[in-house]
Amino acid sequence: MQVQPEKIVAIYEDIELEGTGKVKLIITGTRLIAEKKASRFSKKLATAMVVDFQKITSLTQDGESGIKVSHNIDSQVLTEVLVANGKSQALNIMNQISGSLQEGKKQQEEEMQRKKQAEMMDVLFISYVLECLIDVWSSISAIHRLLGAVRQGDWDKADLEVKAIIIAVNDIVKDSEVKLPTDALLEAFREHSPHVLGSRVSELLAGLGEIAGSKIPISKKWSNYSRESNPNWSSVSYFLLFALSVNELLLNTELGKTHEMEACIARAKKMLPIIEVKVSKDLASEINASLDNRAVSEIPQRVARVLSGDLQRHLNRVST
Repeated sequence: MQVQPEKIVAIYEDIELEGTGKVKLIITGTRLIAEKKASRFSKKLATAMVVDFQKITSLTQDGESGIKVSHNIDSQVLTEVLVANGKSQALNIMNQISGSLQEGKKQQEEEMQRKKQAEMMDVLFISYVLECLIDVWSSISAIHRLLGAVRQGDWDKADLEVKAIIIAVNDIVKDSEVKLPTDALLEAFREHSPHVLGSRVSELLAGLGEIAGSKIPISKKWSNYSRESNPNWSSVSYFLLFALSVNELLLNTELGKTHEMEACIARAKKMLPIIEVKVSKDLASEINASLDNRAVSEIPQRVARVLSGDLQRHLNRVST
């Protein structure tokens, strides 16, 4: 990247720098520079003083033509005394330095504001991703419970789970043009046909997979926002696979399929390092503890607690 040349605001010749002699004073947009001849017979200039505006602590007039510039260097306050060629020139130099200081302060404040806004946008985006993760978990968990209720012929419970699925899925696709087959799922439920309902669930899962696999966020608000560090939009696809794996583990545990359960635990453990990086270290740690203790039934509560806690922390940052 090409470095832009430093903007020169003013140049003053034959200014006296106390302790150094005559110098050429250069005022730029960011600092004061005093240059003097390297030797009596040389035309080359050597730098006698450099003062960054950000380090200036005070700027005062010293007599009619003197200017005192105090500045910090390595936690020490140094004072440079410049003597101009008369009162008028001293005032001009003071005004030039003051103007550059004010402009620098304004630019610094604007940059701080830009950084603050960028940080806030990042917090809001992470909150959006976390909300999607929570909705993905809610929808997959509700699908798992729905299928369990259908197997048991408990259509009242199945009704509650269908509603939970639709709420979670609709929350995922809000502020987007994505459509998921929730109407078809509801219609299949009304038929009380396990076979048809299973087909509609598969279609819904395929739709969720397409959403998670999207290269950009599906939300119109965040479609042009990218974030390299984690969590980011790609975290959703990894978490969806993990949620499906964990709920398969829950299903096999409920059915008492020990061999399949152990295989699911092994697969889930292999995914934990990815979840630690892409989603949350705390989440990976909590689930790993449940898997080690074979406390599979604790996993849904732990997932909900960690993700909700992460989301709340980010929302708190937004409100402060």
